[in-house]
Amino acid sequence: MEALIAGIVGAVVGGGISFATSYFLNLQNYKRDIVKQDSDHNHNLVKQESEHKYERQIFLRQKYEELAFRLIEFTNILKVLNSKLSQELGESNINTDEFYRKGAKIEILTILYFPELSTDCESFLAISRQFLLSHSPSHSSNSINNRESMNMRFEEGFDQLYDKIKKHISDYT
Repeated sequence: MEALIAGIVGAVVGGGISFATSYFLNLQNYKRDIVKQDSDHNHNLVKQESEHKYERQIFLRQKYEELAFRLIEFTNILKVLNSKLSQELGESNINTDEFYRKGAKIEILTILYFPELSTDCESFLAISRQFLLSHSPSHSSNSINNRESMNMRFEEGFDQLYDKIKKHISDYT
C-alpha cells in the first residue's frame, strides 16, 4: 500500500511540477508577446507620425509653390490692367473681377497655410488695390505723379513680400 501511495504522490508531484513549469513558461511568453506588441505598436505610431510629417511637408511645399505662382499671376494681371488704364480706355471696358479673385485666393492661401506671411501679404494686396484705384476716373487725385508714386509703392511692396517669401523658402521646400 505504501508503494501505491508513493506512486500516487510521485505522480501528483510530477504533474504539479509539470503544470507549474508550463504555467510559468506560458506566463513568460505572454509577457514577451505583450511587450513585443507594445513595441510594434509604438514603432507603428512613430512611423505614422513620420509619414504624416513628410506628407504635410509635401502639401505645404505645393501650397507654397501655388502661392508664388498666384502672386506672379496677380502682378501680371495688375500690370495688364495698369497698361489698359494708362491708355485711357473707358473704365467700363476693363474687367477687374479677375484681379479681385486672384487677390482673394492669395489672401486665403496665406491665412490658412502661411500665417507668418499674412501681414506682408495683406499690405501688398492693399497697396495693389490702391494702385489700381489710382487709375480710376473717380479717384480724387488722378495725377500722373500719384500713379507713379503708387507704382513705386507697388513695386516696393512686391519686393518686400518676395523677400519674405524667399526668407521662408527653406521651411517649405
